Amino acid sequence: MRKSPKCFASARRFLVVVASAAALFGGVEAVPAWLTPAVAAASTPADRALAEQAIWDNYNGDVVGQTMAMAKLTAADPALAQRTGQVLSSVGTAVLTVPNPAPVPAGAQTAIVVLGYGLLPNGTMRPELVNRLSAGLREAQASPSSPIVVTGGNPQSGVTEGQAMKAWLTGHGISADRVHAETRANSTVQNALFSTTIIKSIGATDAVLVSSPDHIRRATGDFLVAGTPVVGVTTSLTELAAQVPPPDKSERWGIYQDAIKVFQAQGN
Repeated sequence: MRKSPKCFASARRFLVVVASAAALFGGVEAVPAWLTPAVAAASTPADRALAEQAIWDNYNGDVVGQTMAMAKLTAADPALAQRTGQVLSSVGTAVLTVPNPAPVPAGAQTAIVVLGYGLLPNGTMRPELVNRLSAGLREAQASPSSPIVVTGGNPQSGVTEGQAMKAWLTGHGISADRVHAETRANSTVQNALFSTTIIKSIGATDAVLVSSPDHIRRATGDFLVAGTPVVGVTTSLTELAAQVPPPDKSERWGIYQDAIKVFQAQGN
């Protein structure tokens, strides 16, 4: 029989729930390091059980169970239920995203966001970053009025990913004033958060994401939670066939983890 526990008083407790669910998947060792402080400060199991049930049911595809849990959460804390629903909806969209190397024609309201990839120690680009940029160039050519955001920090020899990416695009015929370089992000989570700020500042309302096939689903979830509607994706060809099938359960949990990190970083 399903319990009727007390609801969360804050979104911090929501994060504790995710850690608890992670522990269910593989023991205490499965809890991500970034949630360890929250786990240490966890409240009683009764306080966590309702949101935990919603996450667990969503992860396992139990629509009836998730609906029941979310209905109870909505009655007790509508704001937290809305935020929880946004994360779960974003994860669902990300899981269903299919890597696609074809450009997605878009207009001036849509930003093209090319996600970075670690540079070599001498500051030059690895082949996969060139592959992502080549896909971004095709997208830019198919959408000539769309602004472009290149995102990535992680400097090597004084060069950030964003700087190297902008230089590559301008060297391949894209106008420099069309390319907006985000140069601080050290993770996909930060790619999403920092790029969303730029997207809003330049007047764009949504985005086409450009990345690798094995990265595009996680990026989609992160950008959606960050507040950027994703209207399309385009990818490099790297291991494309292997990434077209739906992600398995462990891959899906990685999407959940990243989306919750974005949620946490927003101060929820």
